[in-house]
Amino acid sequence: MTKNQILIKATFDKENATIWNNEYLVTLFAANKIRDLIKGYNMANITDEYFSDKCAQLYKNFLQKIQKIEINLSDSRAIQLAETLFLIHEFMTKNEKGLDFLGCFISKS
Repeated sequence: MTKNQILIKATFDKENATIWNNEYLVTLFAANKIRDLIKGYNMANITDEYFSDKCAQLYKNFLQKIQKIEINLSDSRAIQLAETLFLIHEFMTKNEKGLDFLGCFISKS
């Protein structure tokens, strides 16, 4: 285990633990906060274009970051990232930024 990794004890199986790197933990935390932001945005029914543009930029930055880290898809906690990606997609589509979302996943070459 390196200094950039954290040992997390399992909840059900106390003998096994998961090793996560710090980037993955920060990404999971950011994903939770982004989901909260999107849910709040939807509940408040915000129509301010400036605010939605800033949110879209934040989400694009998150999408770029998520592509750079190693994600263990067999880890059940990765579902949080999938839920976040879905909410970001839904937000971007509702705010006519669907092509921006798609552009994050298509190479420019």
